Amino acid sequence: MYKLQEMDYANFSDEKLANWIDFRRRFLLQLYPNQSLPNFKNWRKHMLKARKETPPSRFYYIMDNGQIIANINCAYFKDVQGKSKFQISVDHDERFESDDLAQCIQTKILALKKEESFITTKTRSAFCKKIISDCGFVKGNEMEFTKLYLSDLSKDLISKWLEFLPSGFSIDLLDDPNHTERNEITKIMTFLLNDMERVDDQITFQITRKDLDNSLERAANNNFRLLHLMLRNDSGALIGLSIIRYKKDGEFCTQYMTGVIPEYRRKGLAKFMKAYLYHFLITKEPLVKYVKTDFYTTNHRMKNLNQMMGFKTDYFVQEWYYKS
Repeated sequence: MYKLQEMDYANFSDEKLANWIDFRRRFLLQLYPNQSLPNFKNWRKHMLKARKETPPSRFYYIMDNGQIIANINCAYFKDVQGKSKFQISVDHDERFESDDLAQCIQTKILALKKEESFITTKTRSAFCKKIISDCGFVKGNEMEFTKLYLSDLSKDLISKWLEFLPSGFSIDLLDDPNHTERNEITKIMTFLLNDMERVDDQITFQITRKDLDNSLERAANNNFRLLHLMLRNDSGALIGLSIIRYKKDGEFCTQYMTGVIPEYRRKGLAKFMKAYLYHFLITKEPLVKYVKTDFYTTNHRMKNLNQMMGFKTDYFVQEWYYKS
């Protein structure tokens, strides 16, 4: 029977660090077999920094014959009402999937249920889905992650969608939004996130200025570009947003948060924003070869739009929650 151990960050030896890095390499290679891995050179420094900057958390790991084969990470966060919520994530080396490993993970999750009144988690693994389900968690939202190679994108489609901008409307693609623009971005992001079609509303989203400022700072410090496409009506009000993020020397771009406020929907504006961003990548960022995006599977409009552009399903992530 496997034994779960809690990570002691204060006494994180070089041997444990090497073991942990080896596990992360194996785990990430299984998740993303055709992509380059992160640079683990400064992994210990980043781990310790993350511990100081993130909410209170606990980290547990499982070993077999001297190597880490799974972990459970636990962290607290607060929702918009200031209520404390508890989130867990489970990673594992799929080569060690067994009833014994499942039992070890399940035992810890059941113990956490006795301590916490509300727990959320996400997983894309059938192995972990069964464990979570057997622990009495309820299915929440499901997210579909998709990928599109820019070389497969129809130039005729892009040209057609770029014609959907009404007269008098304006766009800005911002590297470094100013004070007022950042406040506008946080407001519309919060609205769009809470307005999305989804199975449950257990989590209330609240994007703050601090969240946005931190995202922009992290991007700048890690050689990323984080660009906000802002769509305004003829009165200058921000009515639509889409965001892209990519490493300056990388091959892929993440695109997310494409949306417009309700009174401007069904006019082709989301199509315009996507077409504008992908035209920008093709003409200005030749190193970027493909785009990744995700959406709730209940968001049929976005699913249809992405399919029209040629996005292909990569994988699904299932949200789960427990509430006493």
